[in-house]
Amino acid sequence: MRENSRMESSPEIVSFKWGEIRVKFKGVDYVYKDCKIFPSGSVEWDWNLTGTRHLPGIQLADLESIKELNNKKCVVVLSTGMDGVLQITPQLIEYLKENKIEYSIEKTPEAIRIYNKLVSYDRMVIGLFHSTC
Repeated sequence: MRENSRMESSPEIVSFKWGEIRVKFKGVDYVYKDCKIFPSGSVEWDWNLTGTRHLPGIQLADLESIKELNNKKCVVVLSTGMDGVLQITPQLIEYLKENKIEYSIEKTPEAIRIYNKLVSYDRMVIGLFHSTC
């Protein structure tokens, strides 16, 4: 895990292609296949930890470990993969709506564009990105 010592803007995604997402964090590039990015750092997104699969898709458990989720001013960006194969569970969408957390769900290229735009506005952004399918 790469972690900021204080709350800063979320790391920037500097490039992506099938199977690879490059994140710039404190001047250093980190490469992931799938990743979780948040204001205090970034980590490889290991689907096995929560049993995530294309179906039923991204679950609330995939976000629960991110402490910034408790800050209702955050924006959550969820990518459904390059071809939109990764689904989002209804329970996760319900949680975001009930807690009035702003969110965006898009295929990976558009999700990355939105994520980087929000980061450039100094918004507190959490992103889960899938680099294939």
